[in-house]
Amino acid sequence: MKKKRDIYALTVFWIDTYITPCRKTNPELGKIFVHSDDGEFNGEKTQAFILNHGIYSMLVCPYTPQHNGIIERVWQTLMSATAALLLSERLVEEYWQEAYGCPVHVYNRMTCAHPTNHPKSPFEAFM
Repeated sequence: MKKKRDIYALTVFWIDTYITPCRKTNPELGKIFVHSDDGEFNGEKTQAFILNHGIYSMLVCPYTPQHNGIIERVWQTLMSATAALLLSERLVEEYWQEAYGCPVHVYNRMTCAHPTNHPKSPFEAFM
């Protein structure tokens, strides 16, 4: 993206190329959230378009990498589990996407460390 005004065209391309086919093959696919610190998705035209496709835009504070801490740790955990699975089973890199799906599936169905505050798993909460 070279300019912010390109976001609408890129969003249409992203939804048509990835989200619509994904929803056709997985009709049970729940909500999708897009996070932005510059408000790229907050234009009226873009906002209406993504909401029509079941995608919700959330604005986060700019220049605050502290907010990335939790998700960065989750990604690191998932990537480590994927690498461990590939190495332990001596699989080639072509199986990376399938191997990555296993820890993601498990993570999405685990409750958090505080079940009294958050009794549902991410899968249960968003489906």
